[in-house]
Amino acid sequence: MFTCTTGKRSGGARVLLVVKLYGLPEKSDRSVCRNKGLLVSLTGFIQAALCPVYNRYVSHFLFFIPSIRNPMIIYNVTIKVEHSIAGDWRQWMLREHMPMLLQTGCFTDARLFRLLDQDDSDGPTFCAQYHCSSRKEYDEYIDRFSVEMREETVKHWGNKFVAFRSLMQEQH
Repeated sequence: MFTCTTGKRSGGARVLLVVKLYGLPEKSDRSVCRNKGLLVSLTGFIQAALCPVYNRYVSHFLFFIPSIRNPMIIYNVTIKVEHSIAGDWRQWMLREHMPMLLQTGCFTDARLFRLLDQDDSDGPTFCAQYHCSSRKEYDEYIDRFSVEMREETVKHWGNKFVAFRSLMQEQH
């Protein structure tokens, strides 16, 4: 067995790969990149790697373990919108509002979900999640941009929605 650390995953996590060494793999498509002394061959999934220390190929990875990193912060906004604006509001969120929040530089990802198993008699309920890598980035958003973004939303949609906000931290 051979253990090495390589690559970045979402949220900047380093990945610990635990691999088993075997002989040379059959000829395959090799889109090759160097990263921390590990040569990785990619064909959709990681299929083989060359370990320079042993000068042998790895035919498969037994498992990977995300290494310890700062927990991700998720700014969660739950919104109930009236039926009369639901379609237009959803498009506005995806095409305008969420991209504007990402442009602040405080968030690394934004996703919109529709809550299921909810009473939709007053309108559908959505959940917008904005990911940032630290509390400092979230605090910067709140201090510099949140008032303007909330005012823009009220100006655009009036009282046809209700929102509440929560802050979550990823747990390892």
